[in-house]
Amino acid sequence: MSSPLLRALGTASIIAHHLGNCPVEVWTELREGLDGSYKGYGSLELLQRFPLAVLPATITPDGWDHGGDTQESMFERCRQIINLLRQCFKPDDTIVVVTHGGMLTYLFHVLLQISPLTPSWFDVMYGAINHVRFVPRKNR
Repeated sequence: MSSPLLRALGTASIIAHHLGNCPVEVWTELREGLDGSYKGYGSLELLQRFPLAVLPATITPDGWDHGGDTQESMFERCRQIINLLRQCFKPDDTIVVVTHGGMLTYLFHVLLQISPLTPSWFDVMYGAINHVRFVPRKNR
């Protein structure tokens, strides 16, 4: 799965091609968003550039609006992403999530249960592969 922003979707498409042209499920929730409001590319443009993309209905031919998040809304969006991942996939599934450095920092805060008040930054440079495994809780 991938953010719909071009640099992430481009990376996800390269990975998908090398994995046998598997589809790339696009989640708008994986985008960045703290620095203003933007209009993203429309579905026709994205599908022309990235034919393996499976776009949500919210990305129309005219584009889609994104950005303008607050820190609180970024944390909430990350909580929703983690919940969706847990609902959609089993602990033994292997998935690839392609997103952005800022979004990864928020996701890691949620995954590691670090308080939003703790100013931590995960330095992923300009590209990184991170392996995260959800281990189911055993009944006690």
